[in-house]
Amino acid sequence: FEVLPGLTLIAGARYAKNKFDFTNMQGGPFNGGTTSSVGKQSETSFTPKVGISYEPNPDLTFYATASKGYRPGGANTAVSATRCATDLNELGLTKAPDTYGSDSLWSYEAGAKGQMFDRTLTFESSAYYIKWKGIQNSVGLPNCGFQFIANLGEAEVKGFDLRLALRPAAGLTLEGTIAHTDARYTQEVLGTTTAAGTRSVITAAGQPLPTPPWQLNFAFAYERSLNPDWDGYLRADYNYAKGYNLALPGTFSYDATDPSRESTNFAALRVGARRGDLDVSAFVDNIFNSTDRLSVSHSTLASPLIRDVTFRPRTFGVTTTFRY
Repeated sequence: FEVLPGLTLIAGARYAKNKFDFTNMQGGPFNGGTTSSVGKQSETSFTPKVGISYEPNPDLTFYATASKGYRPGGANTAVSATRCATDLNELGLTKAPDTYGSDSLWSYEAGAKGQMFDRTLTFESSAYYIKWKGIQNSVGLPNCGFQFIANLGEAEVKGFDLRLALRPAAGLTLEGTIAHTDARYTQEVLGTTTAAGTRSVITAAGQPLPTPPWQLNFAFAYERSLNPDWDGYLRADYNYAKGYNLALPGTFSYDATDPSRESTNFAALRVGARRGDLDVSAFVDNIFNSTDRLSVSHSTLASPLIRDVTFRPRTFGVTTTFRY
């Protein structure tokens, strides 16, 4: 609703009904025999959104929004009660929960975007705050290697991002983006009291969510006409993500062999030419042959086998695209 010239109010809502069911059967030596499970889940949701935007001139916009989101709940496949008895007992359980509920959040965002200096500089910026409840997360059973999904408390996410694009000369564009995210659990979640009267800490207040706290992206792009029929271009990209900790020491799923994710660096270069709907280019991905670890996994805490996942090694290639 445009209440005044340049001032717009936004309002909306969504109603949804979700229903699903499944039947699962699994076996094999790792499973400790054959198990089967049947899962059902049904729920409704109402998610509103409100916002306001203001355009003092065609090159500048300010905005603010508040909206609710949710993720449907579900059901877990069977977890071997025989193989996982020790892990389940530490949580005060005799079996994994059959179902888990939906999680929901409220997201609040404010920002601005526009163009300056005869539109040679473009910018987009925002700051946000998210309140997340009933978070669906995987509970790893470290000794038997199984896992199940449960609702693990509440979290707050705060952050900002800024993107700048400068065009200092015809055909030349320099881009840069910086983003910061502080995402942490705000509620301690404990397992059910065991027969020994103890309770395991599943998530701890202040424990970070698994997301990079800082991300940087830089790009250089240049394009010019080669002749009346062909346009040439060159683009280079660099991406950086700062490392972060996983579960805190003392929490149930903490793995001392995989306590964190390291920082990552990735660079790519592409040069090509276009003619109408035809695009031919050569590229180099992972220019510096980065071997930063993206993830680490192993079947159980006792397993000597550790699996690392890294970027694909430096890769050269040629791409031809025709659009019709």
